[in-house]
Amino acid sequence: MTTQQYLTALKKLGLTPASKITATALGYSVRNLQRFAAGAPVSARLALLLESLLERKASYADTPDIDHRHAGNRAPGGDR
Repeated sequence: MTTQQYLTALKKLGLTPASKITATALGYSVRNLQRFAAGAPVSARLALLLESLLERKASYADTPDIDHRHAGNRAPGGDR
């Protein structure tokens, strides 16, 4: 996945590379998401995840296991 494909996929999903919400939804740190946006190679795992979400026409609202009101406000020592 190219940088442009990555950025386009995020946009279609209603996400941005500088958001804690995006980081929570995708399981990556904001720093890594920003690195991908700046041209670092997008991991195969993330590319597959984004492609799957786009294929399903999913959005962040489709992730019921995440408390959307508090995304990114995890306590230290959480499960990640």
